[in-house]
Amino acid sequence: MISLMLLFLAFFAQIPQDTAPNQDIPRLKEGEKAPLFKIEDVYGKQFKLKKILKSNEKTLLVFMRHAWCPVCNLRSHELIDNYKNLQAAGYEVVVVYESKQEALLRYVEDHQLPFKVIADPQGLLYKEYKVERNAEKLKASLKRKETLEHIEKGKNMYKKEFKSYMAEGESVDALIPADFVLDHKGKIIKAYYGQYLDDHLPLEELVQTTLQDTNSH
Repeated sequence: MISLMLLFLAFFAQIPQDTAPNQDIPRLKEGEKAPLFKIEDVYGKQFKLKKILKSNEKTLLVFMRHAWCPVCNLRSHELIDNYKNLQAAGYEVVVVYESKQEALLRYVEDHQLPFKVIADPQGLLYKEYKVERNAEKLKASLKRKETLEHIEKGKNMYKKEFKSYMAEGESVDALIPADFVLDHKGKIIKAYYGQYLDDHLPLEELVQTTLQDTNSH
């Protein structure tokens, strides 16, 4: 935990004192068409979002930080534990990490991630989906008791030391996660932009909403 906090502190030392959150950050909105993309997945195979959308009732598209970020590891395990329930509710899950492919592949294999995984170290998809980098939100996150507890929990869930999933040149940044629920035509049903490092769309909400919709018909 100490080594991880040192990484955060080193990052904070580079933040200008007058840094302020951008109140006019563009966001994708519900009802809009999601940006479609073609890219290689973590295994080097061609991935077409349009094909995934057509093959599933809904798609949960998740934008994470690096795979060595403990709160992302915690979220990854939540997705692992709930993957079958999400599939039963009509979802496919696609997760984008800002990690480099080689390091991310080590993480995927060690933790046996069952869902679709994409490495986007250049942040191209993050830009398309308006995922923000916000130093103020990062600092606010580390003042929250819940976030600190999630960092510790996520760190303890790694199969190996978290640094083993770091690639050369990677360091802590201010990326804030985001989740999107897309229908089979690519329309955004839900756009969820986090307020903290560990702020994601509750998975129980997705499953319960689907069950309620099914029972109402």
